[in-house]
Amino acid sequence: MKLYFLLFIGAFYSSTCFAQEHSVTTNGIYLNTKKIDNKPKKFPIIKWLEPTAQNTETNDQFVNVKASVFSVSMLKSLQLFKNGVEILIDTELTKFTEGSIKAELSIEKQITLTNGENKIEIIAENIAGGKVSATRLIYADHSELLQAKEDNTKGTPILYIKENSVVFEDANGDALLSGNESAKVKFVLGNRGKATARNLKFSYSLKGSTQGIQISQGIFPKIEANTELPMEVTITADSTVTQNLSVLQFVVLEPKGFDSDSVKIQFNTEAFKSPQVLIADLVFNSVRSNTLKRNAPVGFQVLIQNTGLGHAENVSVTIEFPENIFYDGEKITYVGNLGVGESRKLSYEFIPTTRYKSNEIPIKIKLAEKFGKFGSEKTVTPVIDQPLTSLQFNIVNEKKEPRVAAAALRSDVDINIPVTVKNNSNRYALVIGNEDYVQFQPLLRSEQNVAFAKNDAIVFRDYLIKTLGTPEKNVFTLLDGTKGQITRELDRICELAKLHAQSEIIFYYAGHGLPDFETRKGYIIPVDVSGTNIKDGLALSDLYSKLASTNATKSIVFIDACFSGGGRGENGLLAARSVKVKPVGDIVDGNIVVFTATSSEEVSLPLQRESHGLFTYHLLRSFKQTAGNFSLDELKNYLEIEVPKSSLIENGIKQTPQVLVSPKLEQEWLLWKF
Repeated sequence: MKLYFLLFIGAFYSSTCFAQEHSVTTNGIYLNTKKIDNKPKKFPIIKWLEPTAQNTETNDQFVNVKASVFSVSMLKSLQLFKNGVEILIDTELTKFTEGSIKAELSIEKQITLTNGENKIEIIAENIAGGKVSATRLIYADHSELLQAKEDNTKGTPILYIKENSVVFEDANGDALLSGNESAKVKFVLGNRGKATARNLKFSYSLKGSTQGIQISQGIFPKIEANTELPMEVTITADSTVTQNLSVLQFVVLEPKGFDSDSVKIQFNTEAFKSPQVLIADLVFNSVRSNTLKRNAPVGFQVLIQNTGLGHAENVSVTIEFPENIFYDGEKITYVGNLGVGESRKLSYEFIPTTRYKSNEIPIKIKLAEKFGKFGSEKTVTPVIDQPLTSLQFNIVNEKKEPRVAAAALRSDVDINIPVTVKNNSNRYALVIGNEDYVQFQPLLRSEQNVAFAKNDAIVFRDYLIKTLGTPEKNVFTLLDGTKGQITRELDRICELAKLHAQSEIIFYYAGHGLPDFETRKGYIIPVDVSGTNIKDGLALSDLYSKLASTNATKSIVFIDACFSGGGRGENGLLAARSVKVKPVGDIVDGNIVVFTATSSEEVSLPLQRESHGLFTYHLLRSFKQTAGNFSLDELKNYLEIEVPKSSLIENGIKQTPQVLVSPKLEQEWLLWKF
């Protein structure tokens, strides 16, 4: 007797849960409560009553399914499936109150068995978010019943191939049989006679391109009278196949001569085209600080790509770290298949421990595929205490040149940044990218972080130095800046600006902004300030007053945040509030011009495909296109056109940038240049 058994009970929960929980059944009390994120989660329990065995083999045509479902949280749904097809349950769900341990619901259903393996599955879900399943595998062999039925039946089988059922399916889906590839010819075979068709054979002829092609005979089961069954045969091509046209003609033979009609199918063949799996890009940008340090987590992303002219199958990525580098992820990641030009992004995180003595960390990355000879290997070597903004590798494979254009993790504005010979030693800049609020406020949800804010700040900083001619030592960058850090660095650039008669200040901020719901004044929110303590943030009015007090000849502010109560993509720090606030307009004084991402009650949106805030992407794009040679009037006109257009196309929501100008500047600011 064959034994078939599969029992799986799992739990599925919100995106804030990171581990899978398993429920268990005891013979006495049914307890099924787990603590997740310090909150109790309760899952239903399924107990099989019949079939009592965990597997069974039978000649019967039916099986009685009986089970009991226990839950201490009200059930949301209960489903019964056979081989993936839902079967209606003839009972209503019993609703019970939270905390009742006597909650029980019985299932009883007679199910018709098909010949072979039958997978019977029960899925229960409760309102606490727990979802579990329990499965029985039943193997049914109806040969004795069918034989008895056939012995009492007179007549002959009559075979046919169902009209429009013939399909050619190759492995990579390009409708070609390529070298070293397999394909299947699928069709539906029917029997319209009065007797069972047995001992069937597949007969074929192949014309046209035949070199290197083999066709399997396939296994054809008996077909009962007035029955249709799906069939398939496998076609395999080796490396000698050439580009041509093949014609396959086949028929299914029945011993007494009641054969199917002949069917002809044509398919194109082509010579083997090799894949080429490479590392297309690698960046260190998923980090909590701006420097690679010991005992601090460091994240990086790898973009792998098939740059060859053939499909890559069974792609895997193996990563190796030196000893005393902590890494608890999977050493081998199975990617699956990559089509021509297709890419896949993988993320890793590691921690250099204090026991790691070298300053260099060689990380070996090996890519493999089905044939074992079209992968690649690369070692990247970040350095301890190196700024993470410089840990970005343009990968060039030493052995093979890509035959398909290489993909990239980074946006077009992140690479090939124009370099200027300008050098303004009297310019000071503070650049802030506040992204990870959950790190300081664990009660927040991950979606309340500000997507891409750190990348916005890092690349803006690069343009300040390389394109706009700001000395690197004069640029101060905060990633995930706290209230104390922001206050300290703002005071520092203001004091530096006061030391020079012709000083300039540039202030950039990407992160959360919020309005005071009473005064409607806008506040910049540090990562350690909650949405319920808005006044602990940096008021925009205070920011503008500090900048004005320096008497700098130019103070230019860029703010990629909204101040209506929403967030980047509507996930604000007070996302539970359904009503947004229209903030009052802040008055700027002194020699100050402020560019903001949105107007009044709008939200500041991300541009997902570029990994930037939408406003910041177009700001950087203007820097790149002009190589830093533009006036503020030209910048204003560019942003007023491109940001709303891009927002409507990409996000379906209007976003309108605004410019605030000190009244004392009148029109002269329009001619300002960096």
